[in-house]
Amino acid sequence: MLRYNLDDLGWYQFEWLVQSLLKQDVGLAIESWGGRRDQGRDAYCDSELRFPDRALLSKGPFVFQVKFIEGANAAGARPLGVLTTAVQKEARRIRERITKEEWDPPQQYALLTNSVFDAAERSALREPFAREMPKTNVHLFSGADICDRLDAHEEIRRAFPQLLGLRDLKSLLSDAVNRGLLAKSSVLSAYATRLLPVFVPTRAYEQAWSVLGKHHFAVLEGPPEMGKTAIAHVIALAQLSLGSQALLCDDPDSFFDLYDKSNNQVFVADDAFGRTEYDVTRAKKWEHDLDRVLTLLDKSHWLIWTSRKHILERALHRLDFQGAY
Repeated sequence: MLRYNLDDLGWYQFEWLVQSLLKQDVGLAIESWGGRRDQGRDAYCDSELRFPDRALLSKGPFVFQVKFIEGANAAGARPLGVLTTAVQKEARRIRERITKEEWDPPQQYALLTNSVFDAAERSALREPFAREMPKTNVHLFSGADICDRLDAHEEIRRAFPQLLGLRDLKSLLSDAVNRGLLAKSSVLSAYATRLLPVFVPTRAYEQAWSVLGKHHFAVLEGPPEMGKTAIAHVIALAQLSLGSQALLCDDPDSFFDLYDKSNNQVFVADDAFGRTEYDVTRAKKWEHDLDRVLTLLDKSHWLIWTSRKHILERALHRLDFQGAY
């Protein structure tokens, strides 16, 4: 069973995932990709790349193809027939392009799929290329190989947060509890766990990561039901999966109580100034202690506020944060 249930990504997300992994590993430009759902997507590159050995440059041309098989890893699934047909078609297409002088004969061909196959099936999948392109080195990457690359690239797992929801979250969270990473935030992890299967990364999600990486403090504001809390909790759970503590804090007092200089921590203050209306008491606490809170934030300690826009605007208008913000 795969560590990541790649089947649930769907063909479009899977293709973007593989492109991201290849770009990270070999520097392949996303712009070079093209194709359709029924054929998979492929990239042709005639320059040198660090592939298949990431430590050495190899001469091109290179052909990369992504093929997603619906339900490839479901119980009782037999994806080999579909994958074999796709491979045969691709080998013929490449030969046609070579014949028409659209491509030079590739030195390296790589097929990347969510399907899994054993050694005998791997050999069978190579046969069409041996016939059509006998001088080409063929590399087949199964769903298990994709999972290995995901394990090696935490930043890509972060960019595809739904992968966290596709993993065995019970095992992940159990391990986190054993390491003391959840502290007092089981509510946060439970909420994020329910959310992840339907969470879609947005521009605001990416911007939040960027701001946190630079300033270690981010404010997510907007009207109700627009995803502020979802983004904050998914970021926290992503950090949890990477070894940080994921912590809820209602006010500076809980922040100081939970703060631990020796651990990586991400704090979420949901509705920092009140849920439905401006909370003077809560706002006064942040006003009084925010300067001290900010001095404790660094690359290992992050704070995320969420707030409805009108409440945040009122807070910023009424309160004196001593120049801290």
